[in-house]
Amino acid sequence: MTQSVHTRKKEAERLASETLAQTLLGWKTLSIFRLMGELGLPLAVPEVASRHHRTTDAFSTDEKYSDMFPADRSKLAERGFFKALATAMTVISVESFECALDAASLIFAQSLLDTAAFSWCRVCALTEPDDLFHLIDRKQFALSEIKEASFAELRDKAIDQYMGSLERESLVKKMDMIFAICRPPSGFKGIRQYRYDRARIVNLDNLRHDYVHRGGAGVRLPQGEDDLREIFAPPCASTVQDWS
Repeated sequence: MTQSVHTRKKEAERLASETLAQTLLGWKTLSIFRLMGELGLPLAVPEVASRHHRTTDAFSTDEKYSDMFPADRSKLAERGFFKALATAMTVISVESFECALDAASLIFAQSLLDTAAFSWCRVCALTEPDDLFHLIDRKQFALSEIKEASFAELRDKAIDQYMGSLERESLVKKMDMIFAICRPPSGFKGIRQYRYDRARIVNLDNLRHDYVHRGGAGVRLPQGEDDLREIFAPPCASTVQDWS
C-alpha cells in the first residue's frame, strides 16, 4: 500500500538525520584512526629500525646467511652496505605503513560515502517521488497489476525496484542521481564554499578499486587529508571541516 505524504515526509526526515549522524560519526572515527597511526609512527620507527639493524647484523655475521651474499661480507660491512640496507628497510617500512594507512582510510571513507549517497537517494524518493518519474517512466507492468493498483502504487513499486537496482550500482551513479534530482543553480558553492568535483570523486573511486583489487597499496592518496575531506564533503558539507 502507498504511504501517505505525511508518512513519507516523516520517514525522509528520520533517514536524513540518521544518515548525517552516521556520516559525521564515520568521519570522526576515521580522523581518530589516522591520528592514532600518525602519533604512533614516530614511536614505532626506532624499534623497527633497531630490529632491522639486528637483522642486517645477522646477515653480515651469521653463517646461515653466507650463501645470500656472493661477495665477502666483511668487506661489504666495511663499506657500510649492511647499515645502508637496515636504513633502507626502515624507510620502506615507514612508506608501506603510510600507504596502507591511506588505503584503509580511502576504502573506509568510500564505503561510508556510498552508503550515505544511497540513503540520500532514498530521501529524495520519499520526499518527492514524482521527481524520479523520468527514471521509471518506461517501467512495464502486467495488465493485472494495472487493473488492480492505482498510479501511485505502481509508481512506488517501480521506484522500489529502481532503488533496489541502484543500491548495487557504483558510487558515481548514485551521486549522479542526487545531482540530477537536486540540481543546484549555476555557480552554487554550498555551505563552506564547497564545490562538487565529479572527476575527482571518480579518480578516488578508481584508486579505491586499485587498492582493493589490484594490489595498489603502495600508492599514497594524491592530496592526502584533502582527498578524504573531498569524499566526506558531499554528505555533510556544512560540518566536515569542523572535525579536522
